[in-house]
Parts: sequence; structure tokens; C-alpha cells
Amino acid sequence: MASGSVRASARWLWGAAIALLALRLALGVYESRFPPKLPDLVHWVPVADAEKLSEDTLKPILYVFSATWCEPCKQLRWEVFADADSAEQINRDFVPVYALEGGEAGLSTEAEVEELTRKYGVGSYPTLVVVSSDHPPAMARGYSGKSAVGEFLASGWRGANTFGLAPTLKGFEIEIDKQKARFLDGGLPDSGPR
Repeated sequence: MASGSVRASARWLWGAAIALLALRLALGVYESRFPPKLPDLVHWVPVADAEKLSEDTLKPILYVFSATWCEPCKQLRWEVFADADSAEQINRDFVPVYALEGGEAGLSTEAEVEELTRKYGVGSYPTLVVVSSDHPPAMARGYSGKSAVGEFLASGWRGANTFGLAPTLKGFEIEIDKQKARFLDGGLPDSGPR
């Protein structure tokens, strides 16, 4: 038979466990209503300013399509945009634009994001699109880790359909225009690699 001090200790432990559980539930509710601000070291450019800034700096535009409800998008922000080295690379090499579904005050309106989403055929989040004056637009869908994003940003976007890139309508339009010009100059259309 248990002594009185053992029973008192057991009641105290049960009481502490119930109190901790209640505190954890309360914190969960609080975090859902007031989510923590994600750290972000990337200097995001408003959608309206991106093309002009890209022309002035000769840097490609990096569009990052995201949504507040998207867990991989949050992971991308924590692992890439909050990382000093990754953020430095993005700020140095790109004109970064964060296209949040529904818009984001100071960066984009809902209409601007919807137009970009249609223009680049974005159908999932997160999606990264690099737009350069000397390359067809390149796209990386989803988030498969910091290293994959790093490879894509380092050089993957310059290649044709590498690192999970999906061809875009604009890329096809550019290729069609090249083929037309080659044909009109008397050459045969290029059927691509054999």
C-alpha cells in the first residue's frame, strides 16, 4: 500500500502534467493567431519596380511564388531566405520578388500576383521563376531542400530543363521566334539535339 507522501507526489505530478498540457495548448492557439515573424534577410523588391531595376542592374528577376498556408514555403523561408549566405547570393545575383498569394503590403497587390501566376503558369507553391533577358524563363517547383535551391540559383536556371525546371510559355515563344528567324533566313528549322 502506498504511503501518503507517495500519493501526494503522484497527485502533484499529475497536476503538473495537466498544467503543462494546458499551457502547450494555449501556446498553440496563441501561435496560430499570432504566428512568429519569419526571419528574412533577402531584400525583396516590389513587383512594380522589378522589371526596371532588372534592366538598370542587368540582373535577372527571381520571382518566388508562395502562400501563407504552405508549409514547404515556410521551410524555404527558414532554411534559405533566413540564411546569411543564401540571402547574400540572392541579393547579389538577382532582383528578388516575393509574390505571396493574395498580395503583400508594400511588395505586391493581389492583382499583380495573379497576373504573374497566370503569366508563368504557376500551379503549386513554392515555385521559383528566374526571368533573364538573355535566357528563357526557368522554373523550379516545390522545395526539395536548401542545396537544390542553391544549385538552381547558382546556375541551374541557365540550363534547359535541369534541376526540376519546367518549360514555360515564354520560353516556348522565344524558341519559336528563333526557329522562324532561322527558317526565314533560308535555313531549315532546327529539330533540336539528336
